[in-house]
Amino acid sequence: MKKIILFSFLISFNFLVMPQSYFPQQAGYKWYYKNVSLDSINNPSTDLIYYQIDSFAVVDSFQGKLSNYILSKAGPANLLADLPYIDTSYVSIEGNKGYIYNNALLPDTLLNLLDTTFIALGRKFDRWYNIFSFDAAINQNVTVFTWDTTVTIDTITMPLRFDLRSKRLADLNVITDAGTFPCKAFFISRRVSYLLGIPPFVLPIPIAEFTDSIYISENRWVVKQVSPTTKLDLSILNFGVFYVPGNLKQLVPEIMIIIFTEPAPVNDYYLGQNYPNPFNPSTKIDFSIPEDGNTKLIVYNIQGEEVMTIVNSFMKKGKYQISFGNNNLPSGAYLYCLTSGNYSVSRKMILLK
Repeated sequence: MKKIILFSFLISFNFLVMPQSYFPQQAGYKWYYKNVSLDSINNPSTDLIYYQIDSFAVVDSFQGKLSNYILSKAGPANLLADLPYIDTSYVSIEGNKGYIYNNALLPDTLLNLLDTTFIALGRKFDRWYNIFSFDAAINQNVTVFTWDTTVTIDTITMPLRFDLRSKRLADLNVITDAGTFPCKAFFISRRVSYLLGIPPFVLPIPIAEFTDSIYISENRWVVKQVSPTTKLDLSILNFGVFYVPGNLKQLVPEIMIIIFTEPAPVNDYYLGQNYPNPFNPSTKIDFSIPEDGNTKLIVYNIQGEEVMTIVNSFMKKGKYQISFGNNNLPSGAYLYCLTSGNYSVSRKMILLK
């Protein structure tokens, strides 16, 4: 149990889930993201995909700063539209500085299971952090936060160091399913180290380093975030070595969200003609599957080359509707193909810009 607690505590230090900057101007703005898990060598796992909707709710004061409140929810594409928003994050933009508020080192569900030592430790991280400096020199490391502490679990005493660093990278154009965006790029590092020795003569032995490459576009905020798989080396504490799967998050158009329109049984597979057709910028596609199973809906260009995977997941039997569109695709004819079980069918659609 103590190993699980420590493992969860270290993972929870990876608190920059959703940084925000170059923020949209109007409340009500929504971001649609696709998240793909990364395996131990950071290859995408197409079987582990979920979607996320963030909503810019309001501008209000929070912990001493004028803040942008962001509501968030995540889940399978076919359920996401009906899920409630369950998380809130806070962003403050002051000139060329972007601040993120960490409202808990550990989630409440985990805090309730831990003793007061971990609760008090977690609350020490509640504060604003200047993560993004948009006018910083390229490739200059900035230490945002560092803290040494000692944690005791039963008879095990762990002197630990937590540090957070930010580095602005060279600007670049980032390609996503929602289009290509000029971006400010940042490399964020959160390191947990075991302090070997006696203060002030200590040697930090890295236990884990959580990193993110974050790409921010003006007036759109985060359009892509790459969080590689993290190795937790707890061998110095005789707890072994663990791996925390990584994640690739990128912006997608709203049309990638699927609506489960009817749970009632259907008698046969069906793929409808998209409507409207031709379309610009989006169109709707209806399809039905009579059995639970792995289902794919893929778009190809007229040469038969795959240009986008809309659906690739296990889906319940029933009727579905999806809105499709991609500002990154040129005008022309495309094929969309539904594959489920032993069934496969294609139809043609026309994009006119």
